[in-house]
Amino acid sequence: MAENHDDIIQLEYPHILFGDLALWNRTTTREPGELKYYLAKDGEIFKGVTAMTPFDWHQEAITRVVNAINDRLGVTISEVESIDEADFHIIIEDSFGKGGSINGPIGSDNREAYNQLTKNFYELDIQFRMNAYAGAPQDYNAPGPADPIEMTDEYKASWERTFAHEFGHLLGLEHPSGLTDGDYAVTQIAGAGETSISNMGINHQLEDGSLLVHFAEFDWEALELIWGKNGETPPILKLDPLSRQGDSVMGQLVSIAETSDETFKIDGNRDDYRIENYYDESLQQTNQSNFLKIVSLTDDLGGDIGASGDFALIGYSAIEFNDTTYKTNFTEELSLLSYPQIDETRVFLIPNGRTIQGTESFDTISYLGSTKDSYSYSSGIITVGTGDFTDTLKDVEKISFKDGDVLISKYSLSETPDSTKNILAAHSETSLSGTLNFNSGDNIIILDGQGKNYRGLSGDDTYFVSQLLPNSTKVSITDTEGTNTIQIPTNTYVDKTLFTKNAARLTLQDGREITINSADKFSYNVGGNVTDGTKGTDLTFTEFAATFGVDDVLNSSGAQTGIFADLYII
Repeated sequence: MAENHDDIIQLEYPHILFGDLALWNRTTTREPGELKYYLAKDGEIFKGVTAMTPFDWHQEAITRVVNAINDRLGVTISEVESIDEADFHIIIEDSFGKGGSINGPIGSDNREAYNQLTKNFYELDIQFRMNAYAGAPQDYNAPGPADPIEMTDEYKASWERTFAHEFGHLLGLEHPSGLTDGDYAVTQIAGAGETSISNMGINHQLEDGSLLVHFAEFDWEALELIWGKNGETPPILKLDPLSRQGDSVMGQLVSIAETSDETFKIDGNRDDYRIENYYDESLQQTNQSNFLKIVSLTDDLGGDIGASGDFALIGYSAIEFNDTTYKTNFTEELSLLSYPQIDETRVFLIPNGRTIQGTESFDTISYLGSTKDSYSYSSGIITVGTGDFTDTLKDVEKISFKDGDVLISKYSLSETPDSTKNILAAHSETSLSGTLNFNSGDNIIILDGQGKNYRGLSGDDTYFVSQLLPNSTKVSITDTEGTNTIQIPTNTYVDKTLFTKNAARLTLQDGREITINSADKFSYNVGGNVTDGTKGTDLTFTEFAATFGVDDVLNSSGAQTGIFADLYII
């Protein structure tokens, strides 16, 4: 706890850090570790607030604050020209002297989402409003607008400090007097002061008598607890409040069990908490035995805090208090509406839904309480669920449902050829025997029957595999040096495939058989044509095998025949 002597308080980091759920909500953005903002243009209206064109000194002050943050923290902040690309927008408003005007507070449309635990839908929609004349003396009790005064250098410096203060909120800092998370150090009612220099508090005076420009060192260190230092992976990206176990019931927190026998621990006695079934009007379910609401009857200060101390727990087998263990009656499986689990995968949120981003490796995600009929895949977009409960999956290769698995391919084969493209035919009726050895350059190697074995050297080679091969020809490709690609053009008919963890065999139309040695070392381009510039789709060996229905080929213990056969590359 903070030291408090005669109302003089020394701040500590928790006093200016938002709680976990609020931090998570502010930092789950389109691109993890990045924040993109849109600066509203003159006349644009957001939530009833009309923007004005920022003055040049506004732009310069914003740039200085953003650059200072980018230079110090492990987050990249940048301006974008389209609001659709932005994580938040900044509005400079001409609000001088208007009653109720604000100096940059931010607000989120989704505060109620904290209580809608089954939706798991947190829309980052922060409105960053800034009075164009913040820092100058103003009469906020005036009945109407007043003419703005000229902004002096002193007023401009105060505006910039205020802007940095509000940006601190956006990055996850609160006022020391923030009461909602139980760690407040300064009460506004008591008028207590603090000795720590902080742009989030009331002490802006430096030791030399000057004032803060942006953040104090205390503020920077607190921000580093969230974002890390420049060049580091932001610690916030490792924060997952939906599976976090707390040691006290303070603030809004949703926690979901990862296993059916998991126990939730609370540092308190059973009599200090009320346990209720959770009720969700949107689902119209009143008896959800695996959804519990835990209400704290007292907080650390001994006062009644009611709903502000609630926990929402899903799927735990027991709640362990200091003096006893409460056994729950969880009989239902976690459903689609529960938090999906995927190893080493970052889950982040964007407006209009939840996005689950896979890693570079083969990823499986489980919805063990749902069936395959909740899944759809169209034009490269994977969705699970409907309405507000929809997840969008990216770079996830397999989804496990209670009634079986669905394998996702980055590329889809076709039952029919592309009528707008030619179908290649054999270049000759028979193939020659022997090995074709190529030089160490970057070769384009067209398999057309001029040899049985095609062998490249140290260059970055492209092997053009198609129906130019004579019928019933068996050839092999060997190339262990360089960065090499197997390219299969549009309208190539694949009769069947065979895969091991380091080799592949493709059988094309009319018995053309191509064996690729060290196939895991190649990349694969499907639908492309190096001879006419058609780009195609690039796949890894794992993705190429998945295209034919072979699951996690790199961990295969033997040969697997592709599930999908008699189809066209298009």
